[in-house]
Amino acid sequence: MTMTRTRRFMYHITSRIWLRILCCLVAYFGWFSPLQAEGYRLVSGDVLAISHPGTDAAIISTVDLNGHIRLVDFGPIAVRGLQLDQAVDAIKNVIEAADLFLEPRVDIALVEHAAVVAGGDVTSPGRLEFQPGMTVETLIASAGGLQRQGRFESEILHLRTDLQAQLERQHLEVETQKMRISRINAALAGAGTINLTNDSDGAETHSIVEFEMSHLLEQRILEADNDRVRRLVSNWDREIETIELQQSIYSDRLKVRTEIAAVAKTELDIAKDLQSKGLQTSARMVTVELREANARSDVLELQSAQVAAATLLTQAQLEKDSFISQRRKNLLAELQQSEKNLDLAQIDLHRIRKQLRLLKAPISNAALEDDLFELSIQIRSGRGAVQTPKLDAMVHPGDTVIVRALPISLAND
Repeated sequence: MTMTRTRRFMYHITSRIWLRILCCLVAYFGWFSPLQAEGYRLVSGDVLAISHPGTDAAIISTVDLNGHIRLVDFGPIAVRGLQLDQAVDAIKNVIEAADLFLEPRVDIALVEHAAVVAGGDVTSPGRLEFQPGMTVETLIASAGGLQRQGRFESEILHLRTDLQAQLERQHLEVETQKMRISRINAALAGAGTINLTNDSDGAETHSIVEFEMSHLLEQRILEADNDRVRRLVSNWDREIETIELQQSIYSDRLKVRTEIAAVAKTELDIAKDLQSKGLQTSARMVTVELREANARSDVLELQSAQVAAATLLTQAQLEKDSFISQRRKNLLAELQQSEKNLDLAQIDLHRIRKQLRLLKAPISNAALEDDLFELSIQIRSGRGAVQTPKLDAMVHPGDTVIVRALPISLAND
């Protein structure tokens, strides 16, 4: 009995010595990730070396898809998401719950990190061994780099065709904005026709028919706007002329009525003097007073009509001036917006031409990554998170990295 216990003790001591040696080898060859020192949390696929009182040597166990390790006599133990110290406590708790050992000593070493997976547009997609300090860029390199030949030939052809069509549309947009600016300037100057310039940019790619249709459309807009302005201004001019004529008539009538009122006032003064002397009858006096009152009333009525005509004249002039001022303000705002649109359209036109030149030249890596293609990177983490990182982003054990190199136009779509 004593010999058996001695052997078990020796096995236990030997297993611990070998476990420590294994840990030293793992640390020496760089198998430990810096993530472990920073509180690394276990994921499915991590390989652990576990030593506990029920074993003569360290047991190698892999964290399964459900996040468990399996120990003989103790069944599955959940360790995914735990740090190593926490995993030790979890195993201790299970062993103590089985009432086989009292205060068991458990040691764990992380022998191998879970593999990472590279997918998408890489030359050799699949599982890769995780390396400490691995980034998206080093993972792509480990997977053979980006897959460029053959994979993108049809997309490049599609992109070239699409860019050629965009070039046509963008050039037409540039010319349309120039035409619109010419039409606005003509409207501001009061001209009846659009002055076409000869600064067409890239006319060899331009549709003459569409250009002429655009010119015809803008010319019709100019003519319709000029006609509307002429009609409205003409109406206001006629209204102003009519009111001024009425004012002239009112002025002439007022002179006559003023003279009549003066005569009536003189007659009234004479009648009052005669009445005071007893030489004027009451009936005669009433008639004279009524005539004088009517004359003054006519003068007041004509003065009121003059005030009303002056008000109407001022209102008509204000409406005309306000219309002309607002129209000019609207034209200037439209001109500013059209000039801005022209600048943007010319920038896009330059970009499309640059891309076409790159497509016609031998395709380089820089062109694929910078001007024609856009890298789309997505990391599906073994810890449940989904990220869209850059090339220098860190990759962690258990991550799946999907890399797509899409033509810019397709990426934008």
